[in-house]
Amino acid sequence: ALQKIIDQEKIIIDPEALKTLAKKAGGSFRDGVKLLDQLAASGEAITLSSVESSLGTTSLQATSKLLKCLSAQDGEGAIIELNKLLDQGVSAREINLSVLDLLHQLLLISQKLGERLVKPEVSEEQYAGLDQLADQFSGRQLLQLLNSFQASYEQLRFTSIPALPLELAILENCLDTK
Repeated sequence: ALQKIIDQEKIIIDPEALKTLAKKAGGSFRDGVKLLDQLAASGEAITLSSVESSLGTTSLQATSKLLKCLSAQDGEGAIIELNKLLDQGVSAREINLSVLDLLHQLLLISQKLGERLVKPEVSEEQYAGLDQLADQFSGRQLLQLLNSFQASYEQLRFTSIPALPLELAILENCLDTK
């Protein structure tokens, strides 16, 4: 539906930017049109980076950096990556959602479902990177991370320090279990 509007209004938008916009709208046509209208108001081509900065979302690259730190059990590095995103104005809630989404994609890839369920949603280059990242985790690790970040997402509503649930999820999965 958004593509029809884009074609009618002759809006120039990158395919990846459109996917991100549609995802951000969460299935709501009205929200999608509103977001598209906001982004198109400048009259410039809509790129993935302009969507991410305007909507306060994280890039796949930034979220992947955080997860690479987690795969290496580098809690310090993961918290530094988290704080870079927070300093860019991305909300703790949005970071948490991006991490959950990426972990979900990695789990599907690790369970040999990526070709059918993930690949159609991303570019070839992105899929290759996701496939490589998925290899750095076991299925059990991905499940543990998903559970930790899901719990942190639920705790976000009740915390006075927005980054704290994310930091706890990171450290919970990076600290030595001795």
